[in-house]
Amino acid sequence: MARRENRSKGRGADAPRVTGLQALARSLSALVRAADRASSQTRADRVKSRLLALMPVATLVLFASLLMPRRAEPDALPMPIVDAAKLDAALAADDALVREAKGAPLPPELLKLGGAMRDMFELEAAAEPDDARVVDAKAAIDDAVRVAITAHGDGPIRALRAVQTARFLEAVREFDATGRETADLRGLGGGFVRRMRDVMWIKGHHVVPDATFLHVAYKLIWNHRVGVDNLPAFQPSLDEMRVLYSFYLTHPHVPDAQVAAFEDQRAKATTPEACALVREREVSATHQWKVERVKRLAAIDPTYPADFALGVTYYQARNYGLAVHAFRESLRKAPEGPYAMRAQNHLKAALAAEAQ
Repeated sequence: MARRENRSKGRGADAPRVTGLQALARSLSALVRAADRASSQTRADRVKSRLLALMPVATLVLFASLLMPRRAEPDALPMPIVDAAKLDAALAADDALVREAKGAPLPPELLKLGGAMRDMFELEAAAEPDDARVVDAKAAIDDAVRVAITAHGDGPIRALRAVQTARFLEAVREFDATGRETADLRGLGGGFVRRMRDVMWIKGHHVVPDATFLHVAYKLIWNHRVGVDNLPAFQPSLDEMRVLYSFYLTHPHVPDAQVAAFEDQRAKATTPEACALVREREVSATHQWKVERVKRLAAIDPTYPADFALGVTYYQARNYGLAVHAFRESLRKAPEGPYAMRAQNHLKAALAAEAQ
């Protein structure tokens, strides 16, 4: 008994540590020896026993290979996660405001603000950006919103926005069906059709963004025109903004301010090399536009994996050094997160691309 205890103590204090793989190998070896010693088994039975004993090893090797980082080029951006119930609630709140407005006409101060908004949009659709009438129209909106807020507070103004948003969406649906740009579409959307064509979000007369995206985008544009961007009562919900940015990230385009410049460059490009250079610049500008949208989304949605998304976007833009930094930041902040393995794989690809 004493000798057995001494041997046990010796193993605990002096024996080298046995790893999980070593223990598995010893167990498998014992299984194989046991199978060989089984006199009742035929040769075929012994072969089967050995194969069965090796299955855990094969499984372990396969599992380990899947866990090892491997070079993989980024192929897709993560999308923000939209809570459908909360989104529906936000849209339903606007629908309720529209129904209430139909039951009780808006006060005169709100009707005046609505008219000033239509004047502004119609001028935007027809006039040059520096037209003095646009400045006057903006001043009229400022005066009208100041009077309306003083007289009625935020609520009725949100109701006016909901009504004009609903009418704008009706005009868009008509354009999508017929290709006809109505007076309502110009009076509520300004240069909507022109802008959407510039960024390829209208094909023929089919409007690419869906109604939810347009609903949220119009609210933001309306807020900006009225000057209530920074008032909490007018902010879209987080899930509405997630819908907006989901479309942005899947339909990027050249920044609005550069559209005309690139059109001019394409018109002047007379050789295949010059056309390719313009195209390369357009792609770079489009990726930069997408980078800015990723950063803006990260500022409002703390759950969005912004560093991982930036890594993907920088890699696609061939800014491999920035991609390496972004993927490393993603791994530093979330080493066990859902994007950790993909970040490791993409990091290897970015490092290899940067080294070339």
